[in-house]
Amino acid sequence: RYIVGTCSDEAYKFDDTRSDQHDKCAKLTNGVKCIDTKCQICHSILSIRKSEHLFHVD
Repeated sequence: RYIVGTCSDEAYKFDDTRSDQHDKCAKLTNGVKCIDTKCQICHSILSIRKSEHLFHVD
């Protein structure tokens, strides 16, 4: 909920969209699909990076 941007849905283009849910069109989505994304706290621009996650299972 700390990532905000513009809804990527052509029908809405709502500016105050959260990364997990578009409040205007009520769709659940991935924050990567939003347009002009930025951090709601520090206002920095979102950068997408490839990473490798390792998980330990007991």
